[in-house]
Amino acid sequence: MPTGVDSTTGATPSAFVSADATLTLAMPKIGLRDNDAIGDLYLGNISVLTPVYEALGYDSKPPFHEGPILQVL
Repeated sequence: MPTGVDSTTGATPSAFVSADATLTLAMPKIGLRDNDAIGDLYLGNISVLTPVYEALGYDSKPPFHEGPILQVL
């Protein structure tokens, strides 16, 4: 998360850093949704097992089937 951005809510209650890009691991955090402070959003693979992604609703391929880093926004 960019400095000063709340990862749970995305709120920026005080001074904060507006990033050009943000890398989050495994899955996007709620506070990253619709937040101009994060810039381009990337997910990085930390080797979460496929059954975990299936439990989260990925019925077909897990999100990292094309590579270890993928751009979300």
